[in-house]
Amino acid sequence: MALPVLEQLYGDSSTYVRTSVANHLHDLSVTQPDLVLATLQRWKVSGLVPDKHFAFIARQALRSRLKKGRPDAYAFLGYAPDALVELTPLVLERTELVDGDTLSFSATLTTTRPVPVHVMFVISSTTRTGKPREKVYFLLRSTGKPGEKLPLAKDHVLRSTEVPPLKWTA
Repeated sequence: MALPVLEQLYGDSSTYVRTSVANHLHDLSVTQPDLVLATLQRWKVSGLVPDKHFAFIARQALRSRLKKGRPDAYAFLGYAPDALVELTPLVLERTELVDGDTLSFSATLTTTRPVPVHVMFVISSTTRTGKPREKVYFLLRSTGKPGEKLPLAKDHVLRSTEVPPLKWTA
């Protein structure tokens, strides 16, 4: 039902309005990914929105699909699924960590031809009840040039995701 309204707003000059449009499309992408991709394709072809504004809307609308590694979302945004990419072995500063520690890692990515890259990393953990959990984080969006080394490094604080106990005061 919101799509006709979004159709009127996606070309708005306000960043706030475009962000709202992208967030609405993101919500729709959970249950109707094909509709969202078709809508984005139609908007792209229309040329109504400057490229950088459209790229923002599309990235934001497809962010969960990117985190899930969905090929259709990556392809729509121009990422080549067959791009030859080399990654050096991951270097970890420490391998045993607890809540509050900082995970520090680095690696280097190289490509054999000019290609856009979108790099994310995943942290796997278990809940207090032993249930596995994965959290995906954005790391880098760039264009790899042949032979150029793209450094991948991050210092990521591991914060507890458990609900803290309630504190009662009298």
